[in-house]
Amino acid sequence: MYEPEEKAMEFSSKRAAEDYAYQRVIEAYDDFVGMYGILTVEEIMKEEDVDESDAEQIFNDNRESELDYKVVLVKENKEKEEIKKNAGT
Repeated sequence: MYEPEEKAMEFSSKRAAEDYAYQRVIEAYDDFVGMYGILTVEEIMKEEDVDESDAEQIFNDNRESELDYKVVLVKENKEKEEIKKNAGT
């Protein structure tokens, strides 16, 4: 089963961190397509009697409604801040 990434990572912006988290959750979701009731595009085409384009839209809508992720700001501890301050003086 998918394990969330809980290590601190450095990004240039909050947006970059959110983009990374979004891509990771998409990859995790896609790993379960065809299992646990997550229908493939082909299965949607058959069950809903729609073309591939409509099935992809349904798939994407279903995926977006299931995604859950977050980005947390982690501040460096004071010891590291002090080392940086002292190194600069």
